[in-house]
Amino acid sequence: IRSVFVSRPLDKDSPFLSEEARSLGIVAMGQSLLKMQPIELQQAPTEFDFLFFYSKTGVEFFFSQLAPLGLSAEQIPPCGALGKGTARILRKYTQDIDFIGDGDAQTAAKYLLSKRKSQHIGFVRAQNSVQSVQALLSADVNCKDLIVYDNIVDCSLVVPQAQILVFTSPMSVEGYFEALKRQKSTQMADFVVVIGHTTEKRLLDFYEGNYAVSAQTTENALWEELKKFVEKSI
Repeated sequence: IRSVFVSRPLDKDSPFLSEEARSLGIVAMGQSLLKMQPIELQQAPTEFDFLFFYSKTGVEFFFSQLAPLGLSAEQIPPCGALGKGTARILRKYTQDIDFIGDGDAQTAAKYLLSKRKSQHIGFVRAQNSVQSVQALLSADVNCKDLIVYDNIVDCSLVVPQAQILVFTSPMSVEGYFEALKRQKSTQMADFVVVIGHTTEKRLLDFYEGNYAVSAQTTENALWEELKKFVEKSI
């Protein structure tokens, strides 16, 4: 049996909870290490030609603010989502989704540069987002942030120790290891999987062991890296 901790809640169809995972002796639990608080929209979303959503949480906080502004989902412009999970939540509110990415920032940036470069793009995001897509856009792209929530490390959490850790953001790395420090734990994981190189950079501030970086910023890509490690060590 291998214990796995994932730094986000796991849906029932998550690969970490699949029959394949169980067959490999993996027992996984997911838990967010961050506190989310809404931030009031500072610009009307109807002023944009296209809205891009980085995360499921961003979708929920964005649409929760429309009614107080006297807006409906039908009034917002066409949308895009970084990955399929975000698109699944977005589809609860609107069917006007022109782009669904694969979780890779480069895929999203390529679409925006080829199809939306001349338009006014709003990026719906967290206060502490790494802004992976925006970093790949040229300076002449007309885009602006729509910050809809704050995400800070939850310092009240007690985190479980696990043989394998899976981190989905730089802040989750910080939250986990700071919690271990508060709990006065010196146990280190056997293996860590991180979602992209920004998260990798933060991991190296805390961890010197064996790790892998997922090829894409998706849960399936994280799972594939974990599976490779487990299958090699069987």
